[in-house]
Amino acid sequence: PTAPLATQGSAGEWPASTTPPQTLPREPATVPGLPEPVVAGRAALIEFGAAPHDRVVVVDPSSQKLFVATATELLATFDVSTGASGLSGILGSGGTPVGALQVQAVLHGAVNETFKYASPTGKIVPASPAASGPAYMTTTVFTLVGLETHNKSSRQRGIYIHGTNLEGSLGKPLSAGCVRVSNATAVALRDLVPPGALMYILERRFQR
Repeated sequence: PTAPLATQGSAGEWPASTTPPQTLPREPATVPGLPEPVVAGRAALIEFGAAPHDRVVVVDPSSQKLFVATATELLATFDVSTGASGLSGILGSGGTPVGALQVQAVLHGAVNETFKYASPTGKIVPASPAASGPAYMTTTVFTLVGLETHNKSSRQRGIYIHGTNLEGSLGKPLSAGCVRVSNATAVALRDLVPPGALMYILERRFQR
């Protein structure tokens, strides 16, 4: 039989034979120098093991921004393009999944080199200021694993952070579900985001 749950006494003290329930550490609601989306994303990642010194990635679809930060320092901010179909973790939706994910691998190519199935092809496609047209994954691909029930299909769906040849799409939700970044950003992120880094995509829709 299961033991009955301990309850707190009227004086606000726990019985001597029991241990008070453990609570997860909480980061403050606001941190000087950190944008609010970063604070919100980091707070959500605490239960997934994010430590104060860890670099995490936070994506805010409402502003089409990607942030890299520790608990006390904003390291970088970049423009992105998330899913044209909105926010969704459903297979075949074309939406960008929300919630906690983890970087599985960081795959390097040459600048503007295209990838197919997360492998570099050797083909170079110059970056374009266009927002539409044939779209390629370029330069660097960060493979992702979903850590929550609603985004578990992220790996199966091929959801990545990756460089794009369509740099004119950045700042607007125009991808097929991935998080697109510029080729310069794709190179910069190699030094900022290692394999194993935690990532949080906020459930905030693009503000047109």
